[in-house]
Amino acid sequence: MINFAAILMYHHIGDPPPGARLWGLYVSKMNFAFQMWYLKKAGFRVAGLREFIAEASRGKLEPFTVVLTFDDGFLDFYENAFPVLKKYSFPATVFSVTGQTGGISNWEDIDAAGRGRLMSEEQIGSVISGSRIEFEPHTQNHPKLSSLAPHEEEKEIDESIEAIRRMTGSDPVSFAAPYGDYGRTTLDILKKHGILCALTTENRAFDIRRDGLLAVPRIIVRRNNHPPGFIYKMRRVFSSGK
Repeated sequence: MINFAAILMYHHIGDPPPGARLWGLYVSKMNFAFQMWYLKKAGFRVAGLREFIAEASRGKLEPFTVVLTFDDGFLDFYENAFPVLKKYSFPATVFSVTGQTGGISNWEDIDAAGRGRLMSEEQIGSVISGSRIEFEPHTQNHPKLSSLAPHEEEKEIDESIEAIRRMTGSDPVSFAAPYGDYGRTTLDILKKHGILCALTTENRAFDIRRDGLLAVPRIIVRRNNHPPGFIYKMRRVFSSGK
């Protein structure tokens, strides 16, 4: 029995701007296209996050399950990732910084990765209507939640959930905290909204024998995950969970 699922985490799809120190967050268009081709060709089962949640809740994962997630909601998802995902009819989840929809990212430490434009509401609507892509909350302004007072944290989460509900017409079921930074207060707020799944930045596979849905690890896909490295990464996930 295979006990692992690979929840992949992407940020940017494209090339980093000059001077960006966190260039590893930018997966090239060529590498991303290869990765999606490989998942299809090799027979991995690319599932939607909601499918994964339902299966994990029942305590049984389908073999070789891969879930695609993208943090922040950058425009380069719309320009570079969406066409590839649509080509293969792959589901994916985008965690959007809802308070900056259509604007330029301006959160803490963003200069290290390079400022970028986020998708507009119109573009988000276009993605939803033409694909198996879903949007979920990633706070309003991408703060470190542990640095906020309880009422500030609640406002960030509440407003982000409401924005997703308004833009998508659906109730959110999952949440990704910026920087993977969240605690008991965060979970209490999420439970109030009926959120079933909280995703972390812990870099490993989901192991159904020991992981719960309120602390789901994700495998970070970086710029240096060239084709042989990506193939090795995926094989290693389902053999050892790493």
